[in-house]
Amino acid sequence: MIRKANEQDKPALREIWSAAFNDPLSYADFVLDHCLKLGTVLYDDPGRSFVTLFPLTLQQKGMTLLQGFYIYGLATHPAQQGKGHGSRLLTRAVENTPFCLLYPATSELQRFYSKRGFTTPVRIPGAVSTQISLPDVQDTRPERFYRKYLKDAGDQDFVFLWSASMFAFALGECFFRKGFVSPPWFCYPENGQMLCKPFLSPKGSEKRSYTHGWGMFQVNVPEFDPGKSILYLPLD
Repeated sequence: MIRKANEQDKPALREIWSAAFNDPLSYADFVLDHCLKLGTVLYDDPGRSFVTLFPLTLQQKGMTLLQGFYIYGLATHPAQQGKGHGSRLLTRAVENTPFCLLYPATSELQRFYSKRGFTTPVRIPGAVSTQISLPDVQDTRPERFYRKYLKDAGDQDFVFLWSASMFAFALGECFFRKGFVSPPWFCYPENGQMLCKPFLSPKGSEKRSYTHGWGMFQVNVPEFDPGKSILYLPLD
């Protein structure tokens, strides 16, 4: 039976997350605290699977078009994988939802989601690996950076917008990974370098590369152009 998870389910969810993604328990605890507080966690108890739906807004030049969800952390305990639990959770997750977005981390996952209706590409400004250094003074106030994010988002043709609380989660994850913010970047160490993800448009003539998130739209948005859409800070 698929149901909404609660705080009492956290120990089981923690075990599933850590086993499925090979993450430390400390990171699983950090993530699940935010999943349960900020999102809707659908839990298949017998199947030992769960997925989180985080609220996401599609805007055009600052005007709200649709309210939907970002699908995050679809996890099945390794002992239960290959039995269709994840597919059933995904089917439930997209019910009665104008749109859902996600970011498959691998080509295998992209194929999995494509077969299940996630075929609309959404542009994600590409992360870069760089030697950027930690600022002398580290500002940790989410509201300061969120104001910049909102202003930038209002200038985009189509943008998938995080709420203030979700933006703070993304920032907190950056700090949890011992990272820092140096606008327009969220940066954290990975493989001996700093991996930096933009949350603002580049300045001047700086070039930008893109990768793809994938969406499922269940309502028609007449003017929506995937080629002009942007999702900053995808959760992966």
